[in-house]
Amino acid sequence: MGQLLARIEEIQEQYGRILHLAKEVDVSKLADKLRREVYRCFIALKPLRYQYKEIGSFPIKYWFESEPRDRIIAIGKWIRIKYWYSKYGSPLDDDTLFFELIRQQGDKLTKYLRRPIKSVWTELVTLTKQLKPYEHIVETYKLERERKTAKVYFPWLYSSNPQIQIRSMAVQEIRIGTQKNDVVTLITPSKKVELNREEFRLTDIPSLITLEDFLDIVEGLYLKLHGKVEEVKAYNTPILKKMNDLVAPYRIAKALK
Repeated sequence: MGQLLARIEEIQEQYGRILHLAKEVDVSKLADKLRREVYRCFIALKPLRYQYKEIGSFPIKYWFESEPRDRIIAIGKWIRIKYWYSKYGSPLDDDTLFFELIRQQGDKLTKYLRRPIKSVWTELVTLTKQLKPYEHIVETYKLERERKTAKVYFPWLYSSNPQIQIRSMAVQEIRIGTQKNDVVTLITPSKKVELNREEFRLTDIPSLITLEDFLDIVEGLYLKLHGKVEEVKAYNTPILKKMNDLVAPYRIAKALK
């Protein structure tokens, strides 16, 4: 067995734990799941009303917009967003937009709903506002007196002289975050911000070699990050259970039809 493969096998277990933690702190997927579950709870109350009614303008922001814009909201069997080119608008089926609309304007929609669902709707809105959104978190470890030198490996295949380039990098700080959950950033003591950091993706073999001497620190950072994400998940779980319990009779009634 080669020396490189032998060393990889030595760190395989720890590196596997780090990869697992990196996957667990992907808050983008957790946020999507949260919004989707909220949407499913509310949609169980359909139809919201039997007659179509425009109820006014509300600020709504699509993902491709920098600022929210006032758009006409209508309610029929479901919430609809009305556009100038459409008489009745389009059903609101974007769970991200729906989540924000409910948290900001959900109470204002209650009076337009059919009477039998008003109280449940009100409770769902209250619970939705209590949920903690999954926000991006950053964890940092500063190497004050223990500054280390990392070896950065770059295989240059398409140059006139193909080779593996090795250079040294003084590391002052190690950073991870949930926005790029599979990336470890090494920061050097450079005064130029754009030059003082390099990112290493955990799934790239050259990254494994560069991060070898920092695995204990990296795992510790991911454990802290994972703990904070789990706190939010643990807080939201009973709230989501209450929401699902509230709409369970409506789901059963529809299933029996």
